[in-house]
Amino acid sequence: EPSVITHATLGHKAEKARITYAFISACEKGQVEQAIELFAGLRQMGLIPDEIIYDALISACGEDHRLAMEVIADMHQIGLIPNTVLFNALISACERDHQADVAIELVVMMQQMGVIPDGTTYSTLFRACEKGHILEKAMELVAMQSELGKASADLISACEKSKLGPRPKARGPHQCLRKG
Repeated sequence: EPSVITHATLGHKAEKARITYAFISACEKGQVEQAIELFAGLRQMGLIPDEIIYDALISACGEDHRLAMEVIADMHQIGLIPNTVLFNALISACERDHQADVAIELVVMMQQMGVIPDGTTYSTLFRACEKGHILEKAMELVAMQSELGKASADLISACEKSKLGPRPKARGPHQCLRKG
């Protein structure tokens, strides 16, 4: 049975469109507080955000990487899984903004969500940790991955290219933990 389109239905759709446009505009201008308000309004109207809406909101977070992590958690809560590219962009922003601790938290978060880090993830993480003078924390993460048997070729390659130093071929991936 076809649905009946009423003036009220059209008005509701027009309101959603208006708020969505204002939301995108606020995101593009980096007006994060306004974007969050509009995002909440869209959710209250029953709009289920997609990856594009979330990507826009994450971009609007700018240098507030902790807020971006909250947005990712919300995204995951409704069943959307952020991809490696999105995580890598945030980890790169953390490197740029000298927030190595947040970069490490993002790598842990992505693994908890089942998103597989790649070579870019690890290389960027190592650079962030070098800049933040907390290379030991990156080394702990590498050790944890090795112990869990999750030391991928990407992790090993990034480890070898970083200041963590090359690993001897006769030993396991945890050997890249020696200080370079």
